[in-house]
Amino acid sequence: MARTHCLAGRPAPLVALISILYVVAGWAGEASAQDAAAPQREARQALAAMLGTTSVEARPDFVDGRLRGCLLLFSALAQDHVYKQGNYISISGSFGLVGGKGKPLAVSLKVVLHDLNPVTMALTPSPPATAYFVSGYTTTKDEVVLSEKSDTPGALFAIFKAEQTFKVLAEGLARDKVIIAFTRNLGGTDIQVPIDTSVVATSAKGQRTRSPNATMEFSKCADQLAAKSSPTTRTQHRSALKSPGDWVDLSRSRSIAGAEHRKVIDHSIAGAEHRKAIDHSIAGADHIAGTER
Repeated sequence: MARTHCLAGRPAPLVALISILYVVAGWAGEASAQDAAAPQREARQALAAMLGTTSVEARPDFVDGRLRGCLLLFSALAQDHVYKQGNYISISGSFGLVGGKGKPLAVSLKVVLHDLNPVTMALTPSPPATAYFVSGYTTTKDEVVLSEKSDTPGALFAIFKAEQTFKVLAEGLARDKVIIAFTRNLGGTDIQVPIDTSVVATSAKGQRTRSPNATMEFSKCADQLAAKSSPTTRTQHRSALKSPGDWVDLSRSRSIAGAEHRKVIDHSIAGAEHRKAIDHSIAGADHIAGTER
């Protein structure tokens, strides 16, 4: 199994951070020569605007031309208040399903961690010691079957048993909020990072572009991958959800959400009303699923 599920080329956070660097450099050039603290202050202001998820992208994973995985690639900017006194960290990586060709499905998680210097924008790789998903007051740590450092600098790669972990992942995707947790040291305190799966891009000024497309594409891919897995795994895969049609319902709800999103833009409806519309769409899809059952 390939263990280098990473973003092609430079990690997405680097692209965003380099853009910030150019903006900060412009601001710094305009700063008064008498104000030596201005560049650092402006840099921190720019980074503060970027805090949170910066991008999510769906991508199928192929081995020898055959579908072997369905991934959501993510990037985010956060602050480490546990180990680094609030210093900025860049988090990227992927999570999703791996398997196919009659093999059992499993859930993968790759976390790439870098410490960020807010003045120079230098990124220092710092691989986590552990990583898993969070659901309410529990985690998927007990479902880990493999956890090891990746060949990507700053990365940890983990594989989880699919039945319970996939349920956690699916619930997170339905809310556009998948929470990952990691530690810097074995036995240390977890750092939790929520990934907003509706964010597809972020500008250098922190403006988010949102879309349901990533979740929709992932759900379609997951259905294809499940069809290629072992019969036992297919049963477990479906039992982890509310019904065999839930992936279709999730895609359907995201399509409705996308239509509502466009309507919001066309009519300039407030963000709160947009979220309410999405919630109603998801609830409607669940109702359809219940009726079909």
